[in-house]
Amino acid sequence: MSSQQRHRPHRSFPDAPRIILEPELEKCIHCGEPLARRVPWHMRKTMQTLDGPLFIAGRSRECASDQCS
Repeated sequence: MSSQQRHRPHRSFPDAPRIILEPELEKCIHCGEPLARRVPWHMRKTMQTLDGPLFIAGRSRECASDQCS
């Protein structure tokens, strides 16, 4: 007897409401330079709530200064 691999079914919720979270900081805490938006998402996921599915994504920022640690 061979057992089948367990897997999660792929689910898609194209009509789910979207919430995009932006960071609160506008300037670097070390050097005071403005923070630039990073291209990749910090996190993204679809959550199932009692009201239905909800897509949540978070952006991140990084210091634009080359001298900043």
